[in-house]
Amino acid sequence: MNRLSLILAMIVLVGCAQMPTYKETIVHEGPVPEMAPDQKTAVVTFYRPSSFLGSAIPFFVQENGKNIGTLGSGTYFSFRTSPGRHTYTAIASSADVDEITVRVRANSTNYIEATVYVGELADRPHLKEVPADTANSSIPKLKYIELKRADGRSLNALN
Repeated sequence: MNRLSLILAMIVLVGCAQMPTYKETIVHEGPVPEMAPDQKTAVVTFYRPSSFLGSAIPFFVQENGKNIGTLGSGTYFSFRTSPGRHTYTAIASSADVDEITVRVRANSTNYIEATVYVGELADRPHLKEVPADTANSSIPKLKYIELKRADGRSLNALN
């Protein structure tokens, strides 16, 4: 099997492995209300700029093994959480993961930029915390994406 065939086969397999389907997500085409933190909670916004490289690789974002969102090329989502240290994991497949630990404070928003490192045999997600001005220059160009719960409502609803 030549190298290109192997890479294409891996893309198909990774894309099918436990990744969300269209029916499991809600994509907002226009502007969405901003999720605001309050005195008892913080907000973490995850975003993935549009890029051709790695664009076929969606991934889940998890906290403590629980899916809190998904990111494809050109999407973002926000997640309300309690103040303190939190570890988030981006999972493209069982072998392709990245983790980041951030300290979040009540009444504040943290921003995590997600990218995909394109390798020879596999593409890997990468997470890094960025300043608000960096995130705010990218986010308006992206689509807001939400995961649906079993009852059809949004997992990370804007409120």
